[in-house]
Amino acid sequence: MPYAAIKGVKAVKSRTDVLDEASFCYKYTVFEGNLVVFETVSYEYKFEAVEDGGSLCKISMEYKSVGDVEPTEEEKSEGAQTAVKTLKGVEAYLLACPDAYA
Repeated sequence: MPYAAIKGVKAVKSRTDVLDEASFCYKYTVFEGNLVVFETVSYEYKFEAVEDGGSLCKISMEYKSVGDVEPTEEEKSEGAQTAVKTLKGVEAYLLACPDAYA
């Protein structure tokens, strides 16, 4: 899996931890590969309906550091930006291909 969203990361493995259609929640964990300072990074996306007919996505990130090394704020920020880029990529695909989810 290419993971160019984080500087220096070439490839990783990931697994789906939660896919709950009833609560509109998706959580996955990125592990193995050259994650630099992270042993694992988990992303959780929770979608909620809003009054105007759209939706709100809440994104959270948990990480486990390699050894005792704590990631810098910049490295944590890159991880958070990865979550947003992923969501924007999914959104662009779904808008371009409405038959994929109809």
